[in-house]
Amino acid sequence: MDITYQKKWEENVMCDSEAEKILFILNKHERAYRRLIPVYIFLAIVLWILPILLIVYLYFCIVDNEFLRIGFSK
Repeated sequence: MDITYQKKWEENVMCDSEAEKILFILNKHERAYRRLIPVYIFLAIVLWILPILLIVYLYFCIVDNEFLRIGFSK
């Protein structure tokens, strides 16, 4: 292992056993995941709203008969 990497590892992980090191890494990944939860919620909301907007848009295009004239504008 690279010496600088080993030093950084020892600075970040102040524990003796391998199990504690593994728990430290898992906690670090869990914190990163928890920070992304608002992003996932935002994406879920957007993915629910976009199809609804598409359906509304297509409905009004079909009702106004613009859907059939998209390529044939005068």
